[in-house]
Amino acid sequence: MPEIRTVLVLSTTHVTPFVANWLNAQGEIAAAHHRSPRTMPDLHIAAHTAGWTIYAHEPGEWIKPSTPHGVIEMLDRIFAYAREQGVDLINFDRDAGFIDDLPAYEW
Repeated sequence: MPEIRTVLVLSTTHVTPFVANWLNAQGEIAAAHHRSPRTMPDLHIAAHTAGWTIYAHEPGEWIKPSTPHGVIEMLDRIFAYAREQGVDLINFDRDAGFIDDLPAYEW
């Protein structure tokens, strides 16, 4: 039986510019990890031209000592929302609409 995952598509406006920059850096680390296993991102992430695809971790279970505090709070809230919706993955896309259940930020 194939493994099937569900995806929640969110606007990138659901994260602050600070978190967006951190996610971009994590995407670069993840890409480098494929070339050298010595580098590891703080979370499961794939960056793409319009945003990021992230595994919807259980809140608090993904945190590393290097993860900035503001990132933890914001992503844990989004991860909790995704889990409540029954999804495994979050695709942040700059062209997606935003939802009323999560804060949105202008950048």
